[in-house]
Amino acid sequence: MRILLAEDDELNQKLGIRLLESSGHHVTLASDGEEACGRFLASPHAFDLILMDLQMPRIGGLEAARRVRRIEREQGGRVPILALTADPDPQRLQSCLVAGMDGVVGKPLDVAAIESAVERITRGEQVQPVATANSVLGWEAALELVLGDEALLRDMANLFLERADDRLADIADAHMREDAEALARAAHKLKGSAGNFGAQDVMDAAERIERAAEAGEPAAVAALLPALRAALEQACAELRARVEAPSP
Repeated sequence: MRILLAEDDELNQKLGIRLLESSGHHVTLASDGEEACGRFLASPHAFDLILMDLQMPRIGGLEAARRVRRIEREQGGRVPILALTADPDPQRLQSCLVAGMDGVVGKPLDVAAIESAVERITRGEQVQPVATANSVLGWEAALELVLGDEALLRDMANLFLERADDRLADIADAHMREDAEALARAAHKLKGSAGNFGAQDVMDAAERIERAAEAGEPAAVAALLPALRAALEQACAELRARVEAPSP
């Protein structure tokens, strides 16, 4: 398939391109919703599928999907759009369907699940949200996720380690500025990246902060930040040990 991948996270970009191309698909990358809309507008019939992250800067996935559907009403055609999210729940599915998407798939990216979803869409069936089984991934399961490519997994881990302090700073800065939208987006981004390695404590802490930000509860966010810092420090220490260990 010719796939337009809209994803702003560098780690998820690397993983998505590697897995999709390894499965024989051609990938065009867009780093946010605005770029995705621009690429689609330039070539509205060039794609067989759009994979759309929901939390992106400038234009999020829902608004980008609405714009794609408006372009199609003017120029014809209808390409399937699947949302990519670390929270593939029924409520999120409904929001995606209202925006014009065809379904939701979970992160980390699962090529088999995506291909199955496209088959269901072509049969006119609704794609129910299914989370990728990543709650207790661990290194070995993460290695399976990247098709046994340990060099890729180590590169991803190094990238996560390089960005960890910045991700935490983004969350703290958004909290200090009382920017609930940016805070929720930053926490969601960290949660999705941590999911690639099964860093469950980080994912849980980031999700609690994301929910508190969405609920407009800054006091709760302040109380949750120490747990996120501790979980991230522990996850980074374990990842660093894995990366520095000799290859088998």
